[in-house]
Amino acid sequence: MSPRSLPPLARGAPHASAAAGGWSERFCFLLLVAIFAVRPLLPETFERTQLSFLRGMGELRGPSPATTAWLDSLLLIAALPLLLSPHERPDRRSGWPRVFGIGMVLLAASVALSTLFAGNARAALNAGAHLLCVLIAGAALLRAARRRGLVNLIVAAVLASGAASAYKCYAQVRWEFAQTLEAWTEYKTQLTQLGHDTEAPEIENYERRLRSGEAFGYQTNPNIAASCLVMCLGAAAGVLAAAIQRLVRGERNAAAAVVIVLLLAAAMLSMLPATGSVGAYVAAAAALCVFIALISFRPIAMRRPRLMLALLIAPYVALVAAGISYGMVRGTLPHASLAFRWQYWTAGAAAAMDAPLTGVGRENFGAAYLLHKRPEATEEVKNAHDLWMTLLVELGPLGLLGGCLVALAAVRGALGEPQPGCTREPVHPASGDGSWFLNGTIAALLTLGLHAILSGQVLDLSSAFVWTIELAGAFGVAMYFVLNALWSASTADDGPLLSAGLTAGVAAALVHNLVCFSLFTPAGLSLCVALSAAAIAAQRRAPDATVSSSRAPSAGSLARLAMCVLLPAAHVVCVTAPTALSETMEQRVALLAGRAPELRELLAAADAAAAVDPLDAQGLRTAARTMAGLSMLGGLPDDERVKWLLAARETADRALRREPTSHTAWVLLAQVNERLEDPLLNLARPGESAEALHGGVDAWDRAVELYPSNPRTRISAAEAHRRLWDETLETADGQAAVAHFCAALAIDDSRPPQEVMRLRPAERDRIQRGLDALCTAGLESPCGNGRR
Repeated sequence: MSPRSLPPLARGAPHASAAAGGWSERFCFLLLVAIFAVRPLLPETFERTQLSFLRGMGELRGPSPATTAWLDSLLLIAALPLLLSPHERPDRRSGWPRVFGIGMVLLAASVALSTLFAGNARAALNAGAHLLCVLIAGAALLRAARRRGLVNLIVAAVLASGAASAYKCYAQVRWEFAQTLEAWTEYKTQLTQLGHDTEAPEIENYERRLRSGEAFGYQTNPNIAASCLVMCLGAAAGVLAAAIQRLVRGERNAAAAVVIVLLLAAAMLSMLPATGSVGAYVAAAAALCVFIALISFRPIAMRRPRLMLALLIAPYVALVAAGISYGMVRGTLPHASLAFRWQYWTAGAAAAMDAPLTGVGRENFGAAYLLHKRPEATEEVKNAHDLWMTLLVELGPLGLLGGCLVALAAVRGALGEPQPGCTREPVHPASGDGSWFLNGTIAALLTLGLHAILSGQVLDLSSAFVWTIELAGAFGVAMYFVLNALWSASTADDGPLLSAGLTAGVAAALVHNLVCFSLFTPAGLSLCVALSAAAIAAQRRAPDATVSSSRAPSAGSLARLAMCVLLPAAHVVCVTAPTALSETMEQRVALLAGRAPELRELLAAADAAAAVDPLDAQGLRTAARTMAGLSMLGGLPDDERVKWLLAARETADRALRREPTSHTAWVLLAQVNERLEDPLLNLARPGESAEALHGGVDAWDRAVELYPSNPRTRISAAEAHRRLWDETLETADGQAAVAHFCAALAIDDSRPPQEVMRLRPAERDRIQRGLDALCTAGLESPCGNGRR
């Protein structure tokens, strides 16, 4: 392979060391492309989540935070050598790189500060580090893509991911949803036989979503899949415009590129309705407007990019201002979906006032939202469904400013440098670059290899066959044809057209994330960053000057080498290793629970989970929940039951010391204390039983404080206060029970009759019986004895 096919960052002085460095840097670049391409094909997460009633369905495994952490470490390992390489000097011809750098510093400071004050510090650190890792990798991708051929490779990988996602959506709508619904119907019968309440709100919500038929591709939410498809459509528009331009000029080899990209765009566009995302249509329309504007006002963009930037930002800011003004005047927004989001944003604004300087920490919005959620709001969400509100609440004002600067720098960089007289120096065309097939093959194999390892789908013969057809086939075929089209239809002056489409894809993400959260997921953020890097690189006029790599190592080069080693090592030590180890420990607890373990084994597992990750509380909660569950096994004597429950209470206390803002953790502690009351009385230990009763009441009160609009928590707190009143006959305890019962009724009455989260008749009967008993004893009820 000729040296001219290598990235310019590898083309220093012609000697052996430079060549070796070029191959290593090329591999880092291809690995970056593969990681950016594989993330839209994986359902990543920052917290271990698994619905308890689905544990019996072995194929329904939740995504793993360890997967996200490992990919982030790999991003740093591949990105830093490219970003800190001395072979290229950074582009200093405009101010946007400096703006990006300032934004990154502010984001890094906000991540560190918010993590220190976060309730769930592990999720805050992992998600915050992920944000920084992806942005750093995007900067490295931009710096390495010095030839048009490498830009084409990024675009091809993005479109191949879009094609694979579109095919997955088609498969879900065509046959997978029907098969899953059939399996769920059979499994639901088993749940009934095992004593599960199949009319519980969480089960009804799951089944309602399953029956909705909204495709989500490889993600966990249809909105994320829709956002990724819209971004890919923007990239396809840029490629299509460049190919049509060449076809109009009479170059017949561009016809195949036009056909290929049209088919690909049609496939992705046809799957948008399957996601059921209305916001995606608005984002697509906005992307189309941006694309037309960038093409129509190309002379302005080339001569005065700052003016073009202002023309793009003004409608966006006006849209945000109009939405805020309408909501403040009307108290809501039109359409049910937007009305829900207004509830998220108003609660988020109140949550921002609780931590006005630091933010609550990445991935900590859920707990802050529950604290301020209005009674009539029924959805329990973990994110604000808005880019800027999420930055403000989770990362504080520093994070919001940093995010604004990074977004501003990305769009400004994609507009290119000022070109007097609308002339442009030719970029390096892709034609004649004979390495496109080899580079594309390596990138595709790396992408598919990463997916095979991380998804685990090749471990079973039947799933391996489906994976080969559904993912490997769709991705590989799309990658080959798009690369072929790009290389055959690229010219020296179509960079602005391609960049316009890529910028439109970024604009679609920014618009959609006014009502969505895809940019806070690994898939959406990676795709947007890759499009931004390719859009900026496609506008380059010529590669920067290179410097010889034959010089002896200097202090600067040694410092760069130290950073290339220390930063990934720090990420592995602080994020990846503890996340993976604590996840392993939690799985060990689950395995122990399946074979009737001894108490000392579970205590040892809980100690191990606490030791491997000092920030994680989930392993301790899982161990406490397991101990409490095993204590209820039939035939267990009271003394043994008490031992299990006391161990569960101590373990739950340890978890709460690590994450005191967890509503579910306080509920768990309250339930454990309640289970301790009777066996302690049976063992003639009334003092300890009273202590458990008071501990349960305090835990329920704390759970209510953290989630005051949950009627079911209110009912449990009321019943705990009623039992305490039976013991103490203190009026304050009885009135507290009445207040909680009445609050539960008021919250439930504020909700629409058809809402699945409303209290069921049996639950309202519990309230009525409790109020009747309390009122009969002479206590006053502000809700008229509960009769509605």
